[in-house]
Amino acid sequence: MADELLGRTLADAQIGVPSTAVGSTTDGESVRIGDPPEFIATSLGERLALHGWKVPDESRGARYVVERPLGAGAGGCVWAATDRTLDRPVAVKALGPGADEGDVASFVTEARITASLQHPNVLPVYDLEVSVTGVPCFTMKRIEGMSLGEAVRRSERGDPPESVASVNGVVSIFIGVCQALSYAHGRSVIHQDVKPDNIMLGAFGEVLLVDWGCAASGEAHGGRLYGTPLYMSPEQARRSHADARSDIYCLGASLFHALMLRAPTTAPTTDAFWERKRRGEIDPPTAAERARVPPELLAVALKAMAADPADRYQTVAEVLAELRQYQAGLAVSAYREGLWRLLVRWYAHHRAATWIAVAALALVALAGAALWREKLLEQSRWLLVHDETFNAAPDELEARWAGMVRPAVMPPEEFSPVPLASRRFSIAGGRLDFQASGEVVDIAWRERLFGNLRVDWDYTPIDSNLNLNCFIGADRDQGYTFHVGGWGDPAYIALTKGRIPRILDHRYLARPLEQGRAYAFRMEREEGRIRLSIGGEQLFDFDDADQAAFAPQSFGFDAWDGSRNGVARVRVYRRPPALRISPLQLGDQTFQNGDFTAAERLFRDLVAAYPGNDIAVRAEFKAALSALRAGAARRGLVDLARFCAEHPRHELTPAAYHERLRHSPEVEWGPLYEALAAYRGDPRLRRVLYEIGERDQVSDLQVPEDVTFAQARHPPDLVQRIERVLATVHRWSDRYGIADWRNAYLNDAAFVLRTLGRSDLLVSAYLPTDVHVVEGLLDLGRYEEALARFSHVQWVRVEARLRLGRIDEIIRFPDPRDREVGYFHLGDLEQLLALRPHGGYAAAMLIEQGRAAEVAADDRYVPYWRSYALLTLQRAEAALAACPPGDKLRRSQALIALGRYDEALVVYPVLATAGQIAIAHAAAGRRDEALALAVRLRNGDGSFTGVETLFAKFLLPALIEGVYAGASVDAGTFADGLKQTRNNDGQRFWHTVAFVAGTIDEATFLRQPQRLCMDGALHVARAYAAEVQGDGAAAFAAYSAWRALPPAQRRSDDLSAAWVDWRLRALAPPP
Repeated sequence: MADELLGRTLADAQIGVPSTAVGSTTDGESVRIGDPPEFIATSLGERLALHGWKVPDESRGARYVVERPLGAGAGGCVWAATDRTLDRPVAVKALGPGADEGDVASFVTEARITASLQHPNVLPVYDLEVSVTGVPCFTMKRIEGMSLGEAVRRSERGDPPESVASVNGVVSIFIGVCQALSYAHGRSVIHQDVKPDNIMLGAFGEVLLVDWGCAASGEAHGGRLYGTPLYMSPEQARRSHADARSDIYCLGASLFHALMLRAPTTAPTTDAFWERKRRGEIDPPTAAERARVPPELLAVALKAMAADPADRYQTVAEVLAELRQYQAGLAVSAYREGLWRLLVRWYAHHRAATWIAVAALALVALAGAALWREKLLEQSRWLLVHDETFNAAPDELEARWAGMVRPAVMPPEEFSPVPLASRRFSIAGGRLDFQASGEVVDIAWRERLFGNLRVDWDYTPIDSNLNLNCFIGADRDQGYTFHVGGWGDPAYIALTKGRIPRILDHRYLARPLEQGRAYAFRMEREEGRIRLSIGGEQLFDFDDADQAAFAPQSFGFDAWDGSRNGVARVRVYRRPPALRISPLQLGDQTFQNGDFTAAERLFRDLVAAYPGNDIAVRAEFKAALSALRAGAARRGLVDLARFCAEHPRHELTPAAYHERLRHSPEVEWGPLYEALAAYRGDPRLRRVLYEIGERDQVSDLQVPEDVTFAQARHPPDLVQRIERVLATVHRWSDRYGIADWRNAYLNDAAFVLRTLGRSDLLVSAYLPTDVHVVEGLLDLGRYEEALARFSHVQWVRVEARLRLGRIDEIIRFPDPRDREVGYFHLGDLEQLLALRPHGGYAAAMLIEQGRAAEVAADDRYVPYWRSYALLTLQRAEAALAACPPGDKLRRSQALIALGRYDEALVVYPVLATAGQIAIAHAAAGRRDEALALAVRLRNGDGSFTGVETLFAKFLLPALIEGVYAGASVDAGTFADGLKQTRNNDGQRFWHTVAFVAGTIDEATFLRQPQRLCMDGALHVARAYAAEVQGDGAAAFAAYSAWRALPPAQRRSDDLSAAWVDWRLRALAPPP
């Protein structure tokens, strides 16, 4: 493998690609230089001449005279030039040939970022210009010298330049680089591409960090990642993210290369290199290499290159301090020296005091022993509580683990205990598998542990629904839950707290979870922090100011409806609280117990007791927080404002601003949002973005239980309100440098936008990775695009292919649950029963084929399907008794079948329920009741998505009126339906309404994007059109043609099916 291929800068999409593509777009001779730029700007002499001043000819003309190329890279070409106005040499960087608009924006950003970093170790930018041919260029200081990369290559050939000929010279260079990086990080700028070739060494000792074209603000995530393979961090190689610690890794790798004269990581092939790089592996120094490099410096480089960012130096300032310590002949923290070396170093710096030191050694030893004993009191270590291999006897496992289950509904109901011997669990080969079908299945560690808790386990997603929830805390409903692969997206993880999920933080994985692959997990609750790591990479380290540090706690896992997970080798560790605890602990526990007034008093006592100490600062914040929780909002806000003013750089200050935002009136939000921009990178900013619009969430988006289907469910200007929240979130996410934001209001608003026919907003304005975007794409009928962008989401792979009619592809998928969907839509009952004989699809097809009695009598089918089977058998009382808790749909259908219409509307007050009742009235000959309900349906609120709602509001009233009027219905009746349903249901319903209204013909109907059950859809559309025209015979013929199709080709929703069943009976000719 050629190192030069891996020594070039790569953009996000190129990181980790096969070897043939590694060097395709990078620095070096493979980049075409292009023509030298010519400038519009004129020199000072030229401008003076225009005003009549006499100037020498040589000072006239263009301001910049381009002389020769200095080099080229992926971001552009650099030329040597002379600035005639100031008579000085400059370098001109011009955007390279073939650039697009995105390249122009990146180029301008590079110039502006570099110009903003006014530091002696950052190459200064002078001006930003456009050439006569429209090429963006910027001018900068021209350095006479070479790059550190060139110096290292010369050293490898045995000809080291003077600047790197000594170890001290190398250290001096990296001190300058550290100063530049530390300054940049202080301005929330990360470089992403620190490497020897980007460190310029001037002829007069200058050290300059150059090429800020890959720089990002705060953190960089997918799409904004860059780096050079030889020097990039493991998290960059995994395409996860880049932050200040990633720059520290690149810095350490560059230092390692300069000291050892080789790259840190090598491999025989590029693919093998990427595997090693992603794991953070380096080639350990040989004995010969160690012998020629000071061990202190090697230790600094190795610590900077730790695979886990948490094990590296956390700031560049720490690296800088280490290098300065080394230059001063002092010890560095990364290297543990032997006693003899420590004594020699101390003697070298304190010759005059040697004998005084000897005399004091006894005293020092005694004091050290005392301090060591005190330290032991403060420290504790992780203790293994249990190593669970799931090989014990069943009664032993039951004694350690609690199985629980509850319906998969929101809001969550209480858990009910179930034995591990139930059908939901299976144990084999040292792994516990648990699956959920129509419910939430939970397994929790029974013992409650005091102190800090760590859990390691191996997780395998068995089915294609890649979702595991793991929790830690008092229990599942009171603790913290990581939703891994949550909300249908296998690349998404959210941290929530409480029974009703409230997102505290979230991350997108660089690579989505994969079915059948085992993952190593670690979850910790250590004092005030909640952590999660996968595969050795720490993804979450969340600090919750509201939690008690040492409350008794447990942990567990659960699977939601449709998930099947495997958990193996669970290692449980605890670490007791320190024997000497913080004075804040009593107040924290009082706060956690809900006695906020007493907690405030305790914290204020600590402020007085520890003046000038960090304990007082923390107590001041906690006292203000306690006041807010106790209802003393004014006092709490005043105290928090004072805290922010007096402690602007304290780690709790972002939390203080956040609390002020949550409790202040809206008129004060703007300055608070702006103040938080100074804390880029703080995890609180994600919560701030998540909570924008939260105060209006209930009033705008949530429908009260007592609202009937005929009442307005949302404010009339709701779309405008949603757009305002979107604009606010976009504004501050850009300001905070958070590209992967999440927002609670917009999450709920997505459903409402779909019901209002505004799925286009989901696609155009939501975060591109948000799963709501794919819902919008499906609503709009853009199925191919949905597949291209969200192929990693299991249900999208299936649903988009279904709507495209590509069922043959689905039945070839490896996951049996995917194939189950395919066989259902092919009508292949034999394959369904072989795959999952008691699954939902098998139950639905048995009922469809007249075998409902089998389903009703078999308790291996879930209550949802047994109750539906009983309804089909016209056993409404039994169906009502069999309805599962919380199943409003089945309960309302049973009540309608019993003629208890008012009760049905109370249970499920939606348009579909009212539509079922209207059809029941019509079928029973109650003309007036049916017509009255039709009017209410047309005027009712349609703020519920789904075909049944659309049918109930926009078609059913016209069909009922057409039946009873005996004449054609006016086409204007369908105007609202045509206007409001274009962006729903993949446009199937809109095409149906348009065909019934006569605005499109059959050829246009057949060209619609959704292909599923197309023949059945056309027959039904013909029947509806005949109904509204008063042509009963034609309607009966079309309904009959629909009925003659195989069941799999004529499936529809319950409401449409009820209408067709009645019309076939009503229109049938007499025997």
